[in-house]
This record gives sequence, C-alpha cells and structure tokens, in this order.
Amino acid sequence: MMKVTYYFLTFILMYVLHIEDEVFIYRSLSRFLKPYGYTLEFSFQGNNALTMLSTQDYQFVILDLRLGSRSGLDLIREIRRQHPDLKIIIISGLTDAKTVVKALDLGADEFIGKPYNPNEVRARLDGLKRRPSQQTVMNCHSINGVEFHAASSTLSYRNKTVHLTRVERHLLQVLLQSYPQAINYETITSRLWGRTGHGKDLNTVRVQMHRLRQKFKKLCPRQNFIRTCSQQGYQLCL
Repeated sequence: MMKVTYYFLTFILMYVLHIEDEVFIYRSLSRFLKPYGYTLEFSFQGNNALTMLSTQDYQFVILDLRLGSRSGLDLIREIRRQHPDLKIIIISGLTDAKTVVKALDLGADEFIGKPYNPNEVRARLDGLKRRPSQQTVMNCHSINGVEFHAASSTLSYRNKTVHLTRVERHLLQVLLQSYPQAINYETITSRLWGRTGHGKDLNTVRVQMHRLRQKFKKLCPRQNFIRTCSQQGYQLCL
C-alpha cells in the first residue's frame, strides 16, 4: 500500500487597513495580496479609519493621500500619535519630493507612487514585516560624548539636545549599526525600506541625510559628524 505524506504550508495572517476612496483599487489589491497572507479591510474615510484602528488589531496601514474628507498627511500624523509602532505605507499619485519627504517626516514608513505594481506593495509589506519594531531597537547609544536616545528620538552633545523626526531616527540607527565603517547607499535603502534603492530612494536618502547633518550642526557647528564617501555612501564620525 502506497504511503502518502501531506505537507501543509502555514503562515500567520497579517491584517491591513486600506484607507482609499476608490473601492475598485481596494478590491484589486485585496485579491492580489490575500494568497501572500495579507488580509485587507477597507475604509474610505479618515475618521472612520481612526475608529477602526482603535477597535481592531492591524499590523499595517495602506493610505492614499487624496481623501475627500480629510488630508492624508494629517491622518499620518494622527495615526502615528495614536499607534507609534503601526507600519504605514503611502500609495499616492502625489509623488513630488516635497510631499514624499513630508509624509516620511510625519511618520510614514514607505511611499509608493501611482501607478504601481502590486508586487511592489507585497515586497514593501514583506520588508516592513522583517523590520524590528521600536521596542526591539537598542534604546541608547553614547559615543565620545554624543548621546542618542531612540525612545525619545533625541540627540545630545555637550548639554545641547535636538529632536529627530522618525526618518532621521531610523537613518541614524542605520549609521550606528555600521559604525565606524562607511555604509553604501544600497545598504541604507535596504535597511530603511527593505529593498535595494532606485533613483527616488537615493534622492530621499540624500535629503534626509542633509537634514540629519543639520541637526548635528545645531549641536556642534564646527564638527563634521557625517562624512560623504565618494561613490560609496556615508560614514559616521564620532
């Protein structure tokens, strides 16, 4: 008698709140992501989305910035205030650099421009799933008088303190992971967003690195804490 062995693939379902005013976009993305273990639920209105987030357990939010009832940027700020560790992906046709940087500064983890490939959304979700939450990241670093506190997003040096945005904090954590060695652009984008960088990602890294440098300059204007390595990336100099 032939013996038959059955193998079952098991995975944990991840719940995603999709905040989008076009229901056909939600249905299409929901069908695509379901076989990968992502269950999407729909909200077309910002205030309703906040209620759903407060009463149900979601691991991710996918948000369109163009919502009729409420600004998507305002919604990012409110979601981040109420749910500090919730992963937020923006999918929007507003892809100018100012909007992208603003969304990331307010607390978005990812930004995807429309039109988009659903496989990219799936890859971004997978990358965020692998990224540690704030509680698992080392809370405090102190090197040569420079102190970085991840929990409060503060950077201190010689009795001066500055506050970092969410993206600046993540970027500094990436630099610290490689300290004192230099780190290239591809590694930075991979650790920030779970993928190898392309043009828009590299431009966003440059903008955010400039802002992080400005924060360091507020602490010590005469010292260069972040060095640009020609054709390579960046090096933290503490």
